[in-house]
Amino acid sequence: MVMASGGGGLVQSPPDMLHHHNIMDTSSHVEMMPKKLRLSLCVGCGGQIHDQYILRVAPDLEWHAACLKCQECRQFLDESCTCFVRDGKTYCKRDYTRLFGTKCDKCGASFSKNDFVMRAKTKIYHIDCFRCCACARQLIPGDEFALREGGALYCREDHDVLEKSANTSGSSSGNAESNNNTTLSNNNSHHPPELGSMSDSGSESGSHKSGRARAGAAADGKPTRVRTVLNEKQLHTLRYYKLTLIQQTIKCLK
Repeated sequence: MVMASGGGGLVQSPPDMLHHHNIMDTSSHVEMMPKKLRLSLCVGCGGQIHDQYILRVAPDLEWHAACLKCQECRQFLDESCTCFVRDGKTYCKRDYTRLFGTKCDKCGASFSKNDFVMRAKTKIYHIDCFRCCACARQLIPGDEFALREGGALYCREDHDVLEKSANTSGSSSGNAESNNNTTLSNNNSHHPPELGSMSDSGSESGSHKSGRARAGAAADGKPTRVRTVLNEKQLHTLRYYKLTLIQQTIKCLK
């Protein structure tokens, strides 16, 4: 069970929304090229290509125009489409995103490239899905929250209620962790100069403070509480992102 603050951090949607899990995963615009004199074999059917034009998917996969289609919806993938190849199978962008794209850990829906997301450790959520599972209150940057076993999210207040109930019944709920990460961005904007950036692998660079505390009873019998203290730089960052979020919301309402 993890205890954290900062609402999980409002960060950019993963830079590569369509995860590539092995070397054969590629995506490319299909090229229509004049037929060359050399022998060309279709990747789809294995037959020789005698057509005037061949469809080539980078780096060197060639297809009959009638063979290059999405494995799911059977849409033909010509030079006007983006084709994705996974384990030797071809997909249109819509079906590839649906099947293999990063999905929200709450609702299971995929993210678009313009979505803001909330992160909690290895889990990722839509902004509206990042809510306490007890009171349904939306958690925003700066809020303390608990990520318990099984992936259940709780606001600090409901987490404390559960802890007190567990202590009363003589059970222990484990450890809690505090984290002041409040990073915010989207794919169409840049981080302010003082912030760390998100790399293509999803790892985060930059600095943040974190503290650990043991949930349960302290030496004097009182439950240990985690207190978040923000320095001037973190306060400036928090104000910046709250203002940005308000501006984005106003634009969406217009």
